[in-house]
Amino acid sequence: LRIDASEMERDQTLWEVEERVRIACLNLLEAEKTVALLESSLYMLKEQLKKSSELFQQGCVAHTDVLSVQVQLTDKEKRLLQATHAITLSRMLLNQLIGLPFHEKTRIC
Repeated sequence: LRIDASEMERDQTLWEVEERVRIACLNLLEAEKTVALLESSLYMLKEQLKKSSELFQQGCVAHTDVLSVQVQLTDKEKRLLQATHAITLSRMLLNQLIGLPFHEKTRIC
């Protein structure tokens, strides 16, 4: 009976570690996708800012239109920084769970 309980405990621990690794992998993938989306969005906003600024110089749009794009751009930059930080934290947790050094550039294929 003791052996069965200890085997069950070991199996439960193994399952919990596997689940934590799976979750860490998914979190890392999600953070990487978020960064890619934000980078794409930033590129488009920079182009929009350039065009809005040109139109403002020509008197075709109000200054508030340019400011609105600048605010959106600043917000996206902040979100990109947060997402980049999330990648670092997710990678560090995954590395800890699988026994690699914290700053190892772990990639999920």
